[in-house]
Amino acid sequence: MKTIIAHAFIFTLRSKFQKVEDRKQRIQLITESITDKNDTIRLNLAKVD
Repeated sequence: MKTIIAHAFIFTLRSKFQKVEDRKQRIQLITESITDKNDTIRLNLAKVD
């Protein structure tokens, strides 16, 4: 019985870590897209100049 509980606990921890990783990747994607937008704005400003 203890092993089942331990496995369930480890599985829960793993899924929590996975969620954190997913969140980090999502944040990274968002910041990358923001950076891309900033670069696009810079390019547009350069064209105006």
